[in-house]
Amino acid sequence: MKYLIDTHVFLWMASEPGNLSVTAKQIIQQANNELYVSICSLWEMQIKHQLGKLELDLPLSELWQKQRDISSLQLLQVEETHVWALDKLPHHHNDPFDRLLIAQAVCENIPFMSADVIMDQYDIETVW
Repeated sequence: MKYLIDTHVFLWMASEPGNLSVTAKQIIQQANNELYVSICSLWEMQIKHQLGKLELDLPLSELWQKQRDISSLQLLQVEETHVWALDKLPHHHNDPFDRLLIAQAVCENIPFMSADVIMDQYDIETVW
């Protein structure tokens, strides 16, 4: 099964796996699952790192490579349809990165893995 993982889930996979739920750990460890990280998550982390709001043990490019290799992560690009889907999303959340992740999950019809309970207000399948 395919899953789109939230930015914090990626970071927890890399540095704080104890923060992951039992369900998230099981999904991540199952080899037949396809785990996707959005390019907008990489963009968000890079911006926050440059602003001093996110400390990383490795340069983001190295962290991405390492986690991609360990967990067979795939990169989900932002498509035009994802951008247009933003217009149909209710404004439960004002964070532009999270809104784009939600739009991607909606358009791609894949579950979204996130500990952020506000995601439950959207018409997407969330797992945690």
